[in-house]
Amino acid sequence: MADTTRRQIQTATARPARGGIVAPSCLALVLAGLLAVVLFVMLAGIAIGRIGSWFDVNPFGVFAEPDTQINNRQPAIVLQMQSLARLETMNYTIEQVIEAEKGGNAFQDLLFGDRILLIAHGTVIAGVDLSQLTDTDVAVTAENAITVTLPASEIFVATLDNEATRVYDREQGLLSRGDAQIETEARQAAEASILQAACDQGILDHAATEAKTQIATLLQVLEFETVTVVAPVGVCTTDG
Repeated sequence: MADTTRRQIQTATARPARGGIVAPSCLALVLAGLLAVVLFVMLAGIAIGRIGSWFDVNPFGVFAEPDTQINNRQPAIVLQMQSLARLETMNYTIEQVIEAEKGGNAFQDLLFGDRILLIAHGTVIAGVDLSQLTDTDVAVTAENAITVTLPASEIFVATLDNEATRVYDREQGLLSRGDAQIETEARQAAEASILQAACDQGILDHAATEAKTQIATLLQVLEFETVTVVAPVGVCTTDG
C-alpha cells in the first residue's frame, strides 16, 4: 500500500501541468502565421505595384516604386560672365557610329572582353567672333565705300546630343563585369570624330562665306554704295 501511494505521488510530480508546454507552442505558431501573412501581403503588394507601374496602374500606392526627386536647395553660383559677339553662321548635325572594345586574344575576349557599338549624334557650330574686330579692320572712304576684314571663321561648339546618342549593342565576356569607362571613352572618340567630319566637309569655308554674305547685306542696308567684305577661313583642328 505504501509502495502504491509512493508511485502515485512520483507520477503526479513528474507529470507536467496542462498548458505548461502547449500554450507557448500555440503562441509561437500564431506569431509565425501572422509573420508569414504580413510578408506575403508585403511581397504581393510590391509585386502588384511593380507590375502596375508597367501599365500605369497603381492599385497599391504604398508598395509602388518611389519616383526620383531632385531638390535644388542650394543657390546657384555664377563663376564667370563673358560678353559674346559671335555670329553663328553654320550648323552641322552629324551621326557617327563608334565601336569600342576591350580585349585581346580569342580566349581573353571570351572571358573578359567588353565591346560596345555607339550611335552618336552631334552638333558642330561655326561662325565669326565679331568681338575680335579692331579699328584697323574697318575702313570707310570719302566715296561712301566701306571695307571690312572679318576675323577668321572658327568652331564655336562641337558637342554630342546626349538624348539622341545611345549604345546600340554591347557584348561582354563570361567573366567581364563591364568596363565603366568604355562608354565614356567611346563618347569622347565620337565627339572628336564628329568634329573631324565637320572639318572635312568644309564647315569653316561655309561659315566664312555665310558671314561675308550676312555682313555685306547689313552694310548695304546702311546705304553704303560700295561694300567689300573680306572673310578669312580659319584652321579647323580637333586638338583640344
